[in-house]
Amino acid sequence: MQVAGLLGVVAGACFIAAFVLDPTPPVAGARGADVLSHGVAFSGADRAAAFLFAASGALLIAFLSGLRELLRSASPGPSWVGTAMLAGGIEVGTLLASTSVLFFTVASRTDVEGVAQARLLSDLSNYGFVFVGFGVMLMVVAAIPLMIRARGALRVLGELGIVVALLLIPYLVTAFFTSGAFVAGGVVTIIGFSAAGAWVGLTSLALLLLEPRALYGGASGASFVSATHD
Repeated sequence: MQVAGLLGVVAGACFIAAFVLDPTPPVAGARGADVLSHGVAFSGADRAAAFLFAASGALLIAFLSGLRELLRSASPGPSWVGTAMLAGGIEVGTLLASTSVLFFTVASRTDVEGVAQARLLSDLSNYGFVFVGFGVMLMVVAAIPLMIRARGALRVLGELGIVVALLLIPYLVTAFFTSGAFVAGGVVTIIGFSAAGAWVGLTSLALLLLEPRALYGGASGASFVSATHD
């Protein structure tokens, strides 16, 4: 579980670093000229950010594989729910990687892209990152009942997952906007994306740092340790 937690922490670090490299890329509906000028100014940073987003998606899948095994033993919930959680993570990792390809391309080809082409690729990137939210929603919603049925820190993380799931609703709605506060790629998208990332990060730290009793709580922790030893 500590290895899974470490992988999750590294995934979160990659995710945060990608945000820091370029916190204000063009939003959906941005003018092609603005996309090109931004690409020229932030070409290296955006390519690095795309690479890190893709890496975070791959590491997320490995982390969720470990979390599923933990919840299978620590929570009395049905095993298929854990599989659904992992499936959501696989969707997230796949979309993050494929969308990062588009993001990387925009930043790499500013010398030959036309205005219309740049705008199309930018919008594809923004909508791709928004639709990652469907996988995130499945991942979080599936994890919630398993975590809440456990005890200790897992239960608290499950309750926090409810808040994250609610924040993901307006996050997904941003797909329908190209202006205003709800524009895809704008502040609402960033809040939803960040909330999901924070939930993964806190869960990863719990797996990495907490003792079994604090992580699973009471009888759940004892049952898990006993099953592991058997």
